[in-house]
Amino acid sequence: MARSAPVKGMRKVDHVRGVLEKDPKMTATAVVKTLSESGVKVTPGFVYYVKNKASKARRKAKREKAATAMGSMDSVQLILKVRALAAECGGIRKLKQLVDIFAE
Repeated sequence: MARSAPVKGMRKVDHVRGVLEKDPKMTATAVVKTLSESGVKVTPGFVYYVKNKASKARRKAKREKAATAMGSMDSVQLILKVRALAAECGGIRKLKQLVDIFAE
């Protein structure tokens, strides 16, 4: 999507973000009406686009935070630790039996 020309010193997306920052639950038509009163023309589709991009960014940040909360352990390290634990328990079957006991 091409960048929009600045309106009153700001891009249209910045105007939309500013309005949504004040009231995130505002509908797209209400945002369009609010911005049209200040002389900025946007469509409801554009507002939905900006809201969607913001929600994607929030979801991505949440996933990254959850990944770092687990520690910076990658899957290969985790598999190697489980494999070592299974060896200590006497094999994967014994480890599975222990996990099944704890699951009850």
